Amino acid sequence: KIKRLAFIPTKSTGSWIFENILEGYDKFRTDAGSSFSKFEELTISGLQAIDDHTLQFKLKRPFPQLKYVLAMSFSSPIPIESVKFYKNIMETSMIGTGPFTLKKWVKSSKIELQRFSKYRDEFYPSTGDRYAHENNLLKDKGRKIPFLNKITFNVIKEDSTRWLNFRAKKIDYLPIPKDNFSSVLDVKGNLDEKLKEDGLGIQIAPTQTYWWLGFNMDHKILGKNKYLRKAIAHAIDREKLISLFTNNRALKANSIYPPSVFGYSSDHKVSFKYDIQEAKRLLALAGYPEGKGLPAIKFDTRGVSATNRQQAEFIKTELKKINVKIKILINTFPGYLEKSRRGDLEFWIDGWAMDYPDAENSLQLLYSKNHPPGPNSSYYKSKEFDNLFDKAKVLPDEQEKLSALNDAHQLVQEDFPWAMLFYTRSYLLYSKRLKNFRYSSSVNNFFKYIKK
Repeated sequence: KIKRLAFIPTKSTGSWIFENILEGYDKFRTDAGSSFSKFEELTISGLQAIDDHTLQFKLKRPFPQLKYVLAMSFSSPIPIESVKFYKNIMETSMIGTGPFTLKKWVKSSKIELQRFSKYRDEFYPSTGDRYAHENNLLKDKGRKIPFLNKITFNVIKEDSTRWLNFRAKKIDYLPIPKDNFSSVLDVKGNLDEKLKEDGLGIQIAPTQTYWWLGFNMDHKILGKNKYLRKAIAHAIDREKLISLFTNNRALKANSIYPPSVFGYSSDHKVSFKYDIQEAKRLLALAGYPEGKGLPAIKFDTRGVSATNRQQAEFIKTELKKINVKIKILINTFPGYLEKSRRGDLEFWIDGWAMDYPDAENSLQLLYSKNHPPGPNSSYYKSKEFDNLFDKAKVLPDEQEKLSALNDAHQLVQEDFPWAMLFYTRSYLLYSKRLKNFRYSSSVNNFFKYIKK
């Protein structure tokens, strides 16, 4: 799989992971080019299979994040036979070694998984943390997993339709839609008694997901005018946005790092606030007093749901206060991702769910070598930032790294490719028919522990 990351025709968004880190990785990428025969023939000198279960890595420099990277889907093993059979195009072919196999995939409708009969021997954990003990989650310790024979994921775009399906018991767990919080939680934030009597439970889980306003720094107007970007940020009421779209369950962001990640500090500050008069002053400094002479700015949505459209209209209404015109472009989520990978976005709400709990995973979104098709869709470029990134990513979580992370945060506030919005928490309702259910935003394989 690591060879596929480096292979140019794969166009992997994870190709950056081992660049200038794994010995021979960059040379393999250059030598193999777009030739599949060379992809098969050539090897990466820093990779060696010691035996059927041991892979040895030879690194060019320290890489503390390796333990996280190897747990990501980017690094999951894929047999060469599959790569040959599908001619390296595996967008609709699920090849893996997990507890479930793909039975059916109806695009924009549903995904069905079935239990993998040849899954290796794996057993339910016998130890757990305080939450596991308090919620009696260790009753099945030592039993072979998985327990379920089938899992169905329903693709339902609208919150209202998802809610109706959940209440009709056609769905077993669901993040609470924003319009249903008042009927789910009482004034003290506890689950409504009627829902409890209906066999439902609630889990409130911290996440490492956060959101910001993204600006294309390569855009001829927006990207070249920091006063304009800051005027836009000062004109948007973040507290109102958080109230409308998260029911005040999100935390207003003060840093480019999410809480719980080394490098985050409650003392961090962003370089803007909701202030219409200051927004107008900055707009004048940008060369567009009262918005005069400024063309309409394109705002791309991340999807076609009611929430996506409402967020776009909210941004448009907020910026109308300073006479900045917005043209809303509605995208499907795949369409949004494609624009992002092409670098075709201008102004948008962006977000990130951490792949692993290291600040390097946040900073790589702004690293200049990760411009599209990499994850730096803002096209931010700063030699000083790149140097801080290169320094921080090889250091252990100690004072020297913390200093570099603080400097990087401050530099982003100065250059302003992002205007931070909020950090999220997950509020999930689930049917108590599900046993051993424990949701995590950073552990994606919890389905293998569930039983009914």
